[in-house]
Amino acid sequence: ALSFGREAVLRASISQTLTRPDPNALLPGASFTSPSADIGTIGNQALDPYISDNIDLGFEYYTGGEGVIAVAAFRKSITGFTVNQNSTVPLSVLEPFGITFGTLTQQQQLALLDRAPGVAPENIPVVITQQVNSDGKLIVNGLEFQITQPLDFATEWAGIRGFGFQGNLTIIDQKGQGQGAPAVALGVAPTTYTATGYYEGNGIDARLTYVFNEGSQGSNPNQNGITEAAIFGRDFGQLDFSGNIDLATIFGQDKLPTVTVNVINITNEPLSSYFQFPNATFNEYRPGTTFLFGIRGRL
Repeated sequence: ALSFGREAVLRASISQTLTRPDPNALLPGASFTSPSADIGTIGNQALDPYISDNIDLGFEYYTGGEGVIAVAAFRKSITGFTVNQNSTVPLSVLEPFGITFGTLTQQQQLALLDRAPGVAPENIPVVITQQVNSDGKLIVNGLEFQITQPLDFATEWAGIRGFGFQGNLTIIDQKGQGQGAPAVALGVAPTTYTATGYYEGNGIDARLTYVFNEGSQGSNPNQNGITEAAIFGRDFGQLDFSGNIDLATIFGQDKLPTVTVNVINITNEPLSSYFQFPNATFNEYRPGTTFLFGIRGRL
């Protein structure tokens, strides 16, 4: 970090981080629960951690009080990222895991026999999904912008103080290189931002916040036995309110309590995802609007 007087700071860092694979993916067992007996999963004990080489640059300018304007750029070069790999194998491959034709449900047995008439049950082909380390490299580039700015300088001429706003914006670009190009950081939105307007003063603290996340890939490709098919989240934005009313400060009585009010998802936005194509909804969840009221104080 390099300071320029009391107003500005330039920051830079280089680092390397190691992330272990998902413990569930390391389990040696197999799962074969599809009613149509066509898709199964196997763990991979040989999964390696993935390594990220990171470069971060940032600049902060302090405008006074809690006011700050900041911008940062980062780059992550990740190797060993995990991806799903589909393989078509005979049912007998699952025998070491205790899965044979005889252990399947009657529905699964009938589905197998209908799919390959005349073929010995242990030789009927099934699709097995397993996580493997990608041979390629995942490059993640990002930009971050942040601002916190009280508005007293613009309103105090009228005797009004305490208003301000906060905001942040993150832009992410990721791409795979090499043979393992399908590698992708799941759940990382290309664009996210938060905007908050607030008032603090005279015993009142109120904030109105809007949060937006652009739709992102939520699963590795090769889902449900379909090559290259993946699950994607849709764009989502949510408006929230939070407030505190300190009655002790307002009325000058020490033993009066503080009342809190929170309203989450004011506009009742749904959470939704789709399977490869936007018109193929995978799931949709409507959490509704949540109202929280509280009171706290001391005797």
